[in-house]
Amino acid sequence: MFSLGCLYYYVLSNGSHPFGDSLRRQGNILMGNYNLSEIKGPDWVVNVQKTLLSALISSAPEVRPSCKATLEHPMFWDYSMILAFFQEVSDRVEKAEPDNYVLRELESNGEQIVKFDWRIHIHEEVSSDLKKYRSYQGHSVRDLLRALRNKKHHFRELSTEAQKLLGDDVASFTTYWTERFPLLLVHTWITIQCVADEENFKKFYHSTHRYSVKHCKEQMAAYASQNPVNVTVISTEEKDQKKYVPVRSKIEYQKIERKNYELVKSGGLYRNHESPEKDPPKQQLYFKGALGKKGKVRKLMSP
Repeated sequence: MFSLGCLYYYVLSNGSHPFGDSLRRQGNILMGNYNLSEIKGPDWVVNVQKTLLSALISSAPEVRPSCKATLEHPMFWDYSMILAFFQEVSDRVEKAEPDNYVLRELESNGEQIVKFDWRIHIHEEVSSDLKKYRSYQGHSVRDLLRALRNKKHHFRELSTEAQKLLGDDVASFTTYWTERFPLLLVHTWITIQCVADEENFKKFYHSTHRYSVKHCKEQMAAYASQNPVNVTVISTEEKDQKKYVPVRSKIEYQKIERKNYELVKSGGLYRNHESPEKDPPKQQLYFKGALGKKGKVRKLMSP
């Protein structure tokens, strides 16, 4: 199985060896030092492949999966299998309580999976009707899977634009989500491994072999650190909702502060911009309280 792992990597990397060149290879094998960075393909596919390859070339024989377990790894799933798995997981945690072990594991390090807020990473045409029937939390992995599942179940009810974006075949629909959330499949798969013996999940896992959760999480953390998402959190009035927007640059903040300063210094805004001196005092709008924190105007008042 060790040799099979090296062969897989050779094919997927177009000719590289996981333990380096021939001069250092033997020493790297003895030390367990390997490098899987040359694998070619979409990020979400590579993230899945790395979990299998790292197990196959492990220096610990007991960690290596058997031939049967290897063939049952998600690296060899087709799109129908992936989509069916997502739907089963969504059904499994749909009504789970917050303290449920499976749900807690699924939401663990969820910001890496949903990229802080999954709602801003999908098209508006796809997300526009999400709030019609229930609320969705952008930071929740469960809600992302729920949205995916519901879009599939109600595909024919979506707008023409949304259907075109999602694609009308299983492959297009599945990759719409996996390409936007490259860690979704590997995270969900390694998390649900804890209930692999449940009837609905037996077809997705080997009967006995289990992969290292710790090692998979380390690989996901490494990917997330190498591919940071540049967003910041802005709280809203809704208690259970958070909105995430791109971070403003320092120059943008300086422009905003300068604009606010000029508005306050000018004495106010007038409805009659061509001849403000003709406006009665009561029709003039003044900034009461001047500048607040960080140069922002506190409140616009009419005297």
